Amino acid sequence: MRATEMNIQATGIALTQSTLRDVTIRGVGFWGANKTFASAVNTSQRWVYGLFAPMGNFNAIITAQYVTRLIIEDCQIGGSGSNGLAMWNCTSAEVRNNDLQGNFLHAIYSIDGWATVIADNFVRDSQNGAIYVARTANGFDGTIVRANRVHNTGATWNTSAGQVFSSGWLGNAIYAFQAADMVIADNVCLNQTFSG
Repeated sequence: MRATEMNIQATGIALTQSTLRDVTIRGVGFWGANKTFASAVNTSQRWVYGLFAPMGNFNAIITAQYVTRLIIEDCQIGGSGSNGLAMWNCTSAEVRNNDLQGNFLHAIYSIDGWATVIADNFVRDSQNGAIYVARTANGFDGTIVRANRVHNTGATWNTSAGQVFSSGWLGNAIYAFQAADMVIADNVCLNQTFSG
């Protein structure tokens, strides 16, 4: 149990000003109670992979956009009705030593980041994906995904409609799309629906 704990109701925490710098969230527990968010992200401002759009109120417990030097460490982030942590266009973000459990879509979702570090996290019981790093177009990303422990990643969303089929974006421990110059090393992945 962390010293500080927050129950996230309908909106999550949004860090979305284009001038935010040096933001640190440390040692806080966030629990979403597996509820859907009151509103989805504005896809005209934040890119959402097309197949995720119909998932209903695509959002995250912690959302960051255009933040430089974001640090999230020693936190518990769980029970999101969508993503645990979602970052768009963040520079030099560090996501370290967190416990991410039972998030519906992805535990960590990073789009168009630059020089992000995702390391030493314990990601477990993600219903559809654990760590997702992507770019809207092919290009340099430089994300380092290192020494994470990923356990039990499912692929449960809309399987009756045939939306999964090991396409990569669901059911995997670590997924990278159009993101060049990444380092993915020393991760331990166990019990993924498709691949680590």
